[in-house]
Amino acid sequence: MGSTAVFSDDVKGDVSWLDDTFVKKVLQRMNGDTEVSVLHLHIAMATLPGENYFSLMYRVHVEFSRGGEPMESMFFIVKTLPESEVVQKMVLNCGIFSRETSVYSSLLPALLALLDNRAPGCFPQFAAKGLYYEVSPVHLLAMEDLKASGFSTACRQQGLDLTHCRLVMETLGRFHGASAVLSMCQPGIVAPFLFNPFTITDNGELHRLVVNTVSALSTEVERWAGYEACGRKLGRLSGKFFKKVVHAMSRDESSRSSFSVINHLDLWVNNIMFSYSGGQPAAVRFVDFQMPYVTSPVIDLLYFLYTSPSPEVRAAHKDDLLTWYHASLSDTLHKLGHPAPYPTLQELLNEMERREFYGLFAACSILPFVLCRLGHVPAMQDVIADTPTIDMHAFYSHDYIIEIKKMLQVFDAKGFLD
Repeated sequence: MGSTAVFSDDVKGDVSWLDDTFVKKVLQRMNGDTEVSVLHLHIAMATLPGENYFSLMYRVHVEFSRGGEPMESMFFIVKTLPESEVVQKMVLNCGIFSRETSVYSSLLPALLALLDNRAPGCFPQFAAKGLYYEVSPVHLLAMEDLKASGFSTACRQQGLDLTHCRLVMETLGRFHGASAVLSMCQPGIVAPFLFNPFTITDNGELHRLVVNTVSALSTEVERWAGYEACGRKLGRLSGKFFKKVVHAMSRDESSRSSFSVINHLDLWVNNIMFSYSGGQPAAVRFVDFQMPYVTSPVIDLLYFLYTSPSPEVRAAHKDDLLTWYHASLSDTLHKLGHPAPYPTLQELLNEMERREFYGLFAACSILPFVLCRLGHVPAMQDVIADTPTIDMHAFYSHDYIIEIKKMLQVFDAKGFLD
């Protein structure tokens, strides 16, 4: 009996490829079975506007049978290129899709094998499993549906409380530590992530994303009483802002003792999923490994700290978060046999201060999207246009204005706006 695919009304994009033939290939790759019959398909969008900017994501529910066995049912996620040609160009030029494919096909399996071989049973999983990918004729990546396993994202506008943040810090320490060891023992797997996606040729769209958001913010800040000088400084800074971001995030090649790890590079609340036990977060998974890059671990730390904790946690518990991260990183390095010495907590703090301009980037260019109200999130193609068309009064939520005012005062006092 042939399958009949049913598409939800919210499905966007050309999904002519998302049929029983494609789904059968995914199932065969997963199970190693050639005799798979797809019986029923249901496809819906996996994300809402404002949850994912650089891809279209579909949730697939398939009912199937194997070799005459009873019917089985499963869910998985499929990612493909976004509808907008402008955003597609940005994704392809920055290597976003190819990087994520390498992560799920090579990097994550190697990291998990390393953890299992050197410290069996010590480390929980920290990412979804990749299932299948294609690059022609359509860029496609199928992966485990974490929602089917009880995982969910937290509210991006509220931010993460201390319990959630501690779990993220401990998981990030394990991911970073394992990646540092993998870089030593299997450098070929890590090689694709040595190139900074911000400096890849033809990255004009990414450049405009940074410059346009900073320019727009400077105009808005100049209207705020008492912040006019900050607004003018941001405006003067906007032309060289991208170059300073690249400098802040780049790997230090001058010192042989510098410590580098694979950074997620987009670790914010929507790219982190949690499962719960007794109402408390019990496990975490990172998703959307679209721009991994080998550099200082504080890049992920700065990005997360300026985008994802609740305002209360960010203000009162920064030292706690970094202490938990450092303990997890050191424990992982030790258990996996990384040669000492390891970075000290004070060295991490010093490195964060040295690279804190990257935090300014997260605050100016990323946090507005995180705190934007539902229904007011701008389309990415409008943000990265040569002449951006964004309703700034709708884009900058009340919560964002409160937070950025506090942040700008600190950044200005430290001289980062000069």
